[in-house]
Order: sequence, then C-alpha cells, then structure tokens
Amino acid sequence: LAELSLGSSIRALAVDAAVARGDAGTIVAGTANGAIHVLSLAIKSGTPALASVTKHAVSDGPIQAIALDPAGVWVCGGADGQLRVLQGDKLRAVSPGGDGGIRAVACVGDGRAVVGCGDGSVRLCFIVGDVEAHDRSGDHGHQAAVTGLALGPTIVDDAGREQPRRLFSVGEDGALKCWFVDGARRPKTIELGIGPATALALALGPVPKLEKAVGRLWIAGTNRKVCALAVDAEVEPSGTPIAIGGLLDGYEASLRDAKAAVKVKMEIVNQLSDLAEDEARLLLDYALGNGPPEVRVAATQAMVRSQRRASRPALRAA
Repeated sequence: LAELSLGSSIRALAVDAAVARGDAGTIVAGTANGAIHVLSLAIKSGTPALASVTKHAVSDGPIQAIALDPAGVWVCGGADGQLRVLQGDKLRAVSPGGDGGIRAVACVGDGRAVVGCGDGSVRLCFIVGDVEAHDRSGDHGHQAAVTGLALGPTIVDDAGREQPRRLFSVGEDGALKCWFVDGARRPKTIELGIGPATALALALGPVPKLEKAVGRLWIAGTNRKVCALAVDAEVEPSGTPIAIGGLLDGYEASLRDAKAAVKVKMEIVNQLSDLAEDEARLLLDYALGNGPPEVRVAATQAMVRSQRRASRPALRAA
C-alpha cells in the first residue's frame, strides 16, 4: 500500500496508460480546495511508491473531473465551470459554457473534450487552439447534473469505413443516454432504476451470450447500487440493466427472511457493529425488534460495542 496526503479531499482522479497497465507512470488528482496535483507512481521491488511532482492551485471551488487526452494533455473540470488544460508545465483555462460547474469530462482523441455540466448539458470544445464550444445536448440533456461520461470505441463497418463515435452519459436524474459524438441526433435514453447515478465506466471485453460484444457499461449510484449493461457490436446498449445491490442490501434481505438460520443472522449482526453507516444502525434496530431471542441479544451487544446512541429509542421499545 502506498499513501500520499494531498491536504484536501480528492474529488477526481485519472491515470496515464502506464499506470492503467500497472506500471510506473503519472496520476493527476483534483481536490476540494481547487488544486490539481500531478503525482508519480513508481514500483520498486514490487512495492508502489507515490510522490508529488507539482501542484497547481487554480480555483476556489473543487476540481470535479479529470481526463487524459491521447496526446498527453490532461483536462480538468472545476465547480467554477472552467476547464483547465495541462500540458507539461503549461496550464490554461477554457470556457465550454453551461451552468452548474463541470461534473464530468472525457477526451475524444481528436483535440476535443466532452464536458458534462451541472445543468444537465453535454458540451464539446477544443482543448487546443480556438475553443469553439458547442452544446451537443440541446433540448435533450439530462434533467439533473451530468455525473459520468464514457466514449465508445471506434468501430468500422464491413467495408472498413469508420462509423460515428458513440458517447454515453449518466446523471443525477438516474438516466443513461447514448449519443453520437457528432451530429444532432437525439440520444437514446435508458432509465437505470438505481436512483441518482454518480459514476460511469465502459469495460471492454466479451459478454456471455452476446456475439461480438464491445463490453459492459458499469454505473454506480448514490443508493449503494451498481448497474451493469451490455454493449453490442454496434456500440449500442443491449438488454435491460442489471442492478447489483450493496452488502447492506444482502444483510437486510437475510434479516427479514423468516427461513434464514439464526447463526446467519447473528453473524450479520456482528458484522453490522463494525459499520459506521447509519443504515447499519437501522438494521440493528430491526434485528432488535424482530429477531429471535439470540439475535435480539446479539443486536443489543452490537449496539453497545459500536456506541449506537441513536438506537436508544429502539432499546427502550424492546
């Protein structure tokens, strides 16, 4: 484990191709105090080591999104709505438009960046030369802040002609949108069913029972759920989203299951005592009020160990 304190909470992170492969390379982090940190990762005798290379204090608000252009240019978006373009030691600010700050960013690879804004819009702008900002979403943007962007791979048809590039976006409205990067075609919208989305990634690779699949989209949400959606050979979402609940969802299902063994429920109660989240406290309250005697005793002991003062009403009721 390598650790490095940056002095403020980290809101965005991106790595270069070397780090993505697991080798030594560069990491760029954006922090809540408006700074961009360039870090080096070294692997020495199989042990990782992090070091600070340089720091740019650029904004009063947090840096919320970072992406790396294939040309070696880092693009960083801030809550102030400015896009910072970092190439070597040179840093400049670009205004892509939109309101609510920049919440997500991706690099197309042709000198352009895609920007997701707090007002739900998706915008394009050049990061070299003239900016030429363009509102790609128009009237079809998200109903809340855009929180994740992912570019589909470049594909060719049977004649070897390059096909229009796809772009995926998610937002706090809980929707996934599938765009063409260029043109004005209306995006395809899919309701994910996991609540507000917070992050999006495209994992390339085969998908069982889907011929020539590109990979899977993975979306995280605020409700402790992750959603997976297959992407077919045409870089189109295929099938229905599959939602995967968090550990607490599984614990709740077992505690509510009348057929679950007492041993299982007692082990869950013991695990809950180590979790600081208030959702864990609610599950302990439920176990105390509804479990068999052994589980109720274990829940009481777990409340004492974890000092759940908010559980006093449940204890009184029991």
